[in-house]
Amino acid sequence: GWRQPVTTTEASQQDDYDSPWKEAIEIMLADFMAFYFPDAWRAIDWQQPHRFLDQELQKILPESGTGRRVVDKLVEVALVQGGDQWIHLHIEIQSSRESDFAERMMIYHYRIFDRFRRPVASLAVLADNQPGWRPGPYRQSMLGCQWVLDFPNAKLLDYRQQEKDLAGSDNPFVNADAWRRHPLLNNTWRHIAPGFFIGLTAFGVFYAYDKATSKKPAKH
Repeated sequence: GWRQPVTTTEASQQDDYDSPWKEAIEIMLADFMAFYFPDAWRAIDWQQPHRFLDQELQKILPESGTGRRVVDKLVEVALVQGGDQWIHLHIEIQSSRESDFAERMMIYHYRIFDRFRRPVASLAVLADNQPGWRPGPYRQSMLGCQWVLDFPNAKLLDYRQQEKDLAGSDNPFVNADAWRRHPLLNNTWRHIAPGFFIGLTAFGVFYAYDKATSKKPAKH
């Protein structure tokens, strides 16, 4: 099933959380992929332009009860070994546990494929606070018919245990998670001063972008 409708306040708070992620992915897609999905990053030809398909996404997928999009990004990319082959990356940032998350990823994966008739790679970043929640793969079996979607996911809690090992990396997303977890940006402060949070997140995205463009290419 689809997500239950949420209140306007909840949607606003979720937008506050998701907006910097979306902006950072648009500005630094290669760094995002290198940090969270290195195998996929190596397979993509970054010498070729990539294209975000937000308007197409709105036509393909349903909306939540408040009209807010529930899928974060759809990107068209070329593969290193793909020749003229272009594929679509379906990237979702999931900030809370959801019982039917794997099913929803499967439905979105199929709808994107049905629209473009090109291979789709569905990727999830799990930004929730429950260490034991590891959704997927989606499996359905009936009368000998099998349907499976096994999608890669990156759990942010895992990276917190690797902070020392990651300290030498130039990838801006190394610092993005630590910045996101700063006490000034926790839920309490976000609810008290949402406008202040928006300002800080915008500054954070600008800082990461400035850092990425003012140095040599990141070491992944």
